[in-house]
Amino acid sequence: MERWRKPVAPVAIQQDTRRDFHDGNVWRQHIDVTISPDDLARMKLGYVCLRCWEPHERPFPENCTLCGYSMAAYQARDIEHEFEGEVHVGPSTSYGEEIERLREERERRIWTPGSSIYLN
Repeated sequence: MERWRKPVAPVAIQQDTRRDFHDGNVWRQHIDVTISPDDLARMKLGYVCLRCWEPHERPFPENCTLCGYSMAAYQARDIEHEFEGEVHVGPSTSYGEEIERLREERERRIWTPGSSIYLN
């Protein structure tokens, strides 16, 4: 598959506590979406629409072919405004800690109290 055709897949989605009114009466719930560094780079380079995530063969078309968002005029500015930083996705332990945890878990499965036989 050509890189520009690759769909954007979120790595994580989390509901945000912020809410505000949209169009006066309707609540709009905010969400935090985490995407891969590669997908963010494609958005910054203009190959993926910031709003609907539609991939484009050429960077920064005047308007997105799917949703009509003005990519050429607003995408770079909106990414700067909306990007909130990098987030670690994965285990909160280091590799060393995880290996030690797996060792201990394995030992607990193998050894059970009272099952040992001692010979004199």
